[in-house]
Amino acid sequence: MTRALVIRLARDQESALLARLHKECFAKAWSEKQIIPMLAMPGAFVLVAQRGEEAEGFIMVRAGGGEAEILTICVVPAARGQRLGEHLITASLAHLLAYGEPISPAPVSSAPESAPNGMPVFLEVAESNQAARALYSRMGFEVVGKRPNYYSHEDGRQETALMMKLQP
Repeated sequence: MTRALVIRLARDQESALLARLHKECFAKAWSEKQIIPMLAMPGAFVLVAQRGEEAEGFIMVRAGGGEAEILTICVVPAARGQRLGEHLITASLAHLLAYGEPISPAPVSSAPESAPNGMPVFLEVAESNQAARALYSRMGFEVVGKRPNYYSHEDGRQETALMMKLQP
């Protein structure tokens, strides 16, 4: 039996969980010490995706000054290929639309056609991350710039970050 996916707001005391999930997703992961002040940033929120008691990913977003930025989105390897990233993005956009209102625990099934409340939403993605780029493009994000040598890999390679925007 498949357990239902629930997307919920992260709790203040879950910084260790977020750090563990981030480490499962990225070679250069954020530590709990780095995540704690991010959770306290004005306009920041984190949505956690879980099935049963098992967290499978999260998205961290910061809104302010008339725009929003997806700071990170991660889906653990065992949960990839199940549209979890799409559900997290869609739920975060719904939360931005409500801005401060509780979100429904059920994921929204259709991708948005524009940014919420006329607020542009930005994100950065490694140029080589084809799966994430395809997802973001499918959801309406467009490349608006590049940051050469933005990401540093453990082997010393540098990689370009693509800046993407969901237009209002």
